[in-house]
Amino acid sequence: MVPKTDVLHCVGSIFFNTCSMKHFFNATLRLMSVALLLANAAFAQSQYNPKGFAEKWNVSLTPFFIIPTVSGEIESQFLTEEYGISTSQFVQTLSGMAMINAEVWKGQFFISPSWAYNKNEVDATLWNSELGEMQLDANPIYTRHIVEVKSGWRINLENKVFLDPFVGFRYTNYHLEGSLTGTNTARDFNEQQEFWDPILGFQVHYYPHPRVPLEFRSDLGGFGVGSEVTWSTFIHAGYAVAPWLDVLAGFAALSNNYEGQTRVSNQTFTLTSTTFGADVGFRFYLTGRSKSAFGQ
Repeated sequence: MVPKTDVLHCVGSIFFNTCSMKHFFNATLRLMSVALLLANAAFAQSQYNPKGFAEKWNVSLTPFFIIPTVSGEIESQFLTEEYGISTSQFVQTLSGMAMINAEVWKGQFFISPSWAYNKNEVDATLWNSELGEMQLDANPIYTRHIVEVKSGWRINLENKVFLDPFVGFRYTNYHLEGSLTGTNTARDFNEQQEFWDPILGFQVHYYPHPRVPLEFRSDLGGFGVGSEVTWSTFIHAGYAVAPWLDVLAGFAALSNNYEGQTRVSNQTFTLTSTTFGADVGFRFYLTGRSKSAFGQ
């Protein structure tokens, strides 16, 4: 018997201490086991293709969460121009980064848009006088949006290896705002920079088993059009828990090197950062990857 009622009973009663956490955990575990059995039955009773079927439109959606390490520096245009201060410590406090990726493909064509977002805030002492009686403190908030669209040619090698050369663009918008306080200073700053970068690259999807995806993607761009250079790399392994869902984990890295000029004094300020770390994602195949074993 499916222990659905046990789980629902515990969800409703756990707040009133009538169901133990152990009972709730065991009931949930049994329900998950039944769900996996049903998923395996769905695989057994269907014709399954790990990326979908080339003769129809295939759509997938993958949210990721990245646990990043960050290196590099971000300079405020205002602080560079007014005080000659580099603010490299802004990027050291990033605690998480979210990304969502979509893909649409049919035949040998695919297109894939994505969006990534991070935000961090830090209190920093930017300058101290020699005797320590004066200092400048900043409370900057740094947010970044990255939108990317890539499209290319899908080479299908017997539904086991998919090679995808692609071209596209990457749009980066970063926003820096905060307050600057000192002995005789109290000022706010709010600035925003954006740039568009062409990118080119390739990705490989390899299935040693139809339910085990291994993926690699790399690109290079910028070329002085927007930023001086930008690149990214993603490596993932996963498991298809159902015909409509893969669970993925791996490594992601993204780098930007951008230079600009301050508006008044034409001093150079930079955004140079490399964000990398472990990530986990869930790929939902919205159009399915299976057909009835009877061809329906």
